[in-house]
Amino acid sequence: MLLRRRVARCSVKKMNGSSQDTLELARRTVSQVARIDLTDRSPEEPLNLDSIIRISLIAELESVFDIELPDEAIEPEVFDTLGNIVRLVEARRA
Repeated sequence: MLLRRRVARCSVKKMNGSSQDTLELARRTVSQVARIDLTDRSPEEPLNLDSIIRISLIAELESVFDIELPDEAIEPEVFDTLGNIVRLVEARRA
């Protein structure tokens, strides 16, 4: 719960930002949920997230970006890269 509050607090300033803002907030969110350092990773590098992390990440992305991710929008390959996650978030926010 504390993690969600910390990430959500960061998201308030970024909600109306650009794709770069979305990328940075998604990077921070994935890093915190998965407990991995994504600082120097390309958005297209594989994340190798297990299923438990993916489920936690879905809930966190919905909260941080104030979006709903319906089951049909959540294909396993969406969580293969940070870039895929950013594209999903931007599509749901449009």
